[in-house]
Amino acid sequence: VGAGNVLGDLLDSGTVPSKRLTRIFRQAQQSRIITNAHRINQGLFPEPDPRIPPEADFFWVEQDNPERVRDVILEVLTERMPKIYGLDPLNDVQVLTPMHKGLVGTMELNRMLQERLNPTGRKIDRGGLREFRVGDRVLQTRNNYELEVFNGDLGRILEYDREGGEVLVSIDG
Repeated sequence: VGAGNVLGDLLDSGTVPSKRLTRIFRQAQQSRIITNAHRINQGLFPEPDPRIPPEADFFWVEQDNPERVRDVILEVLTERMPKIYGLDPLNDVQVLTPMHKGLVGTMELNRMLQERLNPTGRKIDRGGLREFRVGDRVLQTRNNYELEVFNGDLGRILEYDREGGEVLVSIDG
């Protein structure tokens, strides 16, 4: 990523032997998540899941109002998923958004989810725009080879030492 698209350019050149992986083993083959991922990769629009919850695993919600989108995300994550699928929103669910700012960006969604899922966690004084709390889930956004944590690693804030200015985060135990 940092050095450019060297690997992609090599593959696109056709001069380097390569294989394209097209079979997905993570979810069941009948999963609408899988079939729609393939459809999107083929440039096609996703298809709704005709099954009803809890068998249904893909939902398309068409909504242009950002406030309503945010409200639907919060409702699905904090109410529907735990009730219908038995999922713990703190441990079993990951929300993805393509932007940082706005009502459905990472900043606002993280703030709203923190209020709902970790309202009483001890606040961590960082003096910045974001507020972290003990118990929050966090995502590592830069590689740190010394600490052996890497971009994309998920963790949970376990402790905060105010005097030492240190935060203890558990990533994979």
